[in-house]
Amino acid sequence: MQLKSNPRVFAAGDIVALPEQHTLVKATAHAPVVAANILALIKANGKPKKALKQYTKAMDGILMTNGRVSSYLLCGGPASRLTHIYRHGARPILISSPSSANLL
Repeated sequence: MQLKSNPRVFAAGDIVALPEQHTLVKATAHAPVVAANILALIKANGKPKKALKQYTKAMDGILMTNGRVSSYLLCGGPASRLTHIYRHGARPILISSPSSANLL
């Protein structure tokens, strides 16, 4: 999240060049990492003694609506592989998980 060309500049949200979806969920995951690193640099006068925090990519997901009262949340893990499908309606259920057969 720290620019290589200018180590005093950090990026978060849609402008980062990371291999992940550019969503609000990802931006909220970027913020604590960037904030902690900025504070570490301020406290250490620009030269932190410890390594700065690294961002770890979270699971990707997309929500698809299915009418007024139900929806599906599709979640993917490494290598863009679909790993979970959740159905939301009268009661949420897990339709598939990593322990089941390959979905793709």
